[in-house]
Amino acid sequence: MAGSRKGEKEPKSAGLTIWSFAGMLALGTGYYLAVRAEINSMLFADFFLAVLLVIVGTYFLFTSGSIALLKYMKKRKRYYYRPENFITVSGMLYRMKKNAAGLSNICIFATMFLITVICTVSLGLSIDSITAYSYPRTFELYFNGEQDEASLKAVMERAASENGVELEDYLGWSGIPDEEVYIEGNRFRAREAGDNIYDSNSVLLMTAEEFGAMEHSQVSLEAGEILIFSGGADLGYDTLVVGGSQWRIKEELAECSYGKRVKNDTSGRDFVIVFADSGERIQAAAGLGLGEEQKAFRMACNPRGEAGAIDAFRDDAAAALADTAGYVTYGDYRQEIAEVESMYGGLMFIGIFFGSIFLICLLIIMYYKQITEGFEDQNNFEIMQKVGMSDEEIRGTIQKQIRLVFALPLAGAILHTVVGMNMVVMLMAALHNYEVKLMVVCTTAVCTVFAVVYALCYKRTSTTYYKIVRHMN
Repeated sequence: MAGSRKGEKEPKSAGLTIWSFAGMLALGTGYYLAVRAEINSMLFADFFLAVLLVIVGTYFLFTSGSIALLKYMKKRKRYYYRPENFITVSGMLYRMKKNAAGLSNICIFATMFLITVICTVSLGLSIDSITAYSYPRTFELYFNGEQDEASLKAVMERAASENGVELEDYLGWSGIPDEEVYIEGNRFRAREAGDNIYDSNSVLLMTAEEFGAMEHSQVSLEAGEILIFSGGADLGYDTLVVGGSQWRIKEELAECSYGKRVKNDTSGRDFVIVFADSGERIQAAAGLGLGEEQKAFRMACNPRGEAGAIDAFRDDAAAALADTAGYVTYGDYRQEIAEVESMYGGLMFIGIFFGSIFLICLLIIMYYKQITEGFEDQNNFEIMQKVGMSDEEIRGTIQKQIRLVFALPLAGAILHTVVGMNMVVMLMAALHNYEVKLMVVCTTAVCTVFAVVYALCYKRTSTTYYKIVRHMN
């Protein structure tokens, strides 16, 4: 019953160094995982581990590291023995353990809010880019074996003309495709026991003649030379090994009609490898467990027109080509695109919902934390006023204490967000969102807006706190 009248005890120094070191170690490990994150099967596991480590590190640094810092400031006599510093440091030192838990919660909620909103906004603004990368052409016809492209294209164009549909971005190619290729340095190999499907890459093996027909250009290669195109990061080697054979890479192509190039994509890449002739292509295919009989031909385009007209064109083209030797099927990806947009729209709603919850929790914790402490400090400031402390000095002390309380979580949250942006970029890349510049702009804008809202809350809180300690209504 008399506990409220007892003076608060200064936190003990024992264990502060150990827990502060543990906090720095946990936070440093979490930062390391975030900075070194790559797109692979362990990305999401690393993300949750990094989040856990950052939360633990933040808590330890606020509860133990902050007390250790305040004790260090107390030992600096020139700084400590000033009225404004003495009250701020001593007051926070005696109650920092309780304060620190709240501050760490504010910092964590602020970080969660920033990351959630950044991901939500960047994802919402990148839906068109995501669908364009995943489905560069919405209509595709599949064939096996050798085909006469000119005659097949004429049939498709006739069906389009009869239904009032225009065909854009046409692409036709022949080659041997493989959807499950694994890369070890400069070695391409088939799937082996223990491989994770999420680490696989797709490869299209072409001859110089086939590549020239696709690109409408002349390609010249000597025996043992290849061209290689990567839809993501460059392979970065002078030679390529497939099976037991090695080829010299004449050039890594910067552009290719087959697909878009995204340099920060390091996993699940689409490769095009061009060989001098079919003999070398057969040799490479055998090294991947493929045969010449698996050669395929594709025709793809973007039909433009009314939805009903495109449906009629699709049905007419498929029916006219169905009797062609080697015809397999067709692909109309408009429905898939609509489903992707719907899914990402749902993710945006969830992101906005959780972001709002994080912000509300954050503001409630900040506001009522200061109100509660205002009532707790009321008697202390009355005593200080009675012993001669002026109203101006009281207000300055309050402002300094609240600035410190508010600035630490904000600085920590922004630091966590900036360091974690590499992992956010990797997570977005796993969803085929490669708009890194857009994410940087979103990060800057979201952090700026949040800092403004945070500052307004600080102003409101400091005014309320001052009224409470001064008995003002």
